[in-house]
Amino acid sequence: MPKYSRYWVARAEDDELAEQLLRQRAPSGPPRLESWGPYEELIAAIREEGELTRYTIKVTTPGIKPKPKQPQPLPRPVAALQRAERRDDQRKHDFIVNQVLPGR
Repeated sequence: MPKYSRYWVARAEDDELAEQLLRQRAPSGPPRLESWGPYEELIAAIREEGELTRYTIKVTTPGIKPKPKQPQPLPRPVAALQRAERRDDQRKHDFIVNQVLPGR
């Protein structure tokens, strides 16, 4: 069905449906592992390369002020092992900070 059909126009203008869809949205953060596959990885890689190319062109073009911020990588799914490694790294960091800066 084309996007300009009465059905899609009615859906686009339905305030109750918009509120319902807004409530159903997943919280922001990394995507879930079960919804991530090779297609999503490829799309993310293409988007990142495009953003990096755009950034490189803007940075190397003389006369563009202010310089743009460097693009950040898109979020990827995080497995339990990666979360455990991050927590372990954070504990090590906190331990070192407490050794160097006691009382902080």
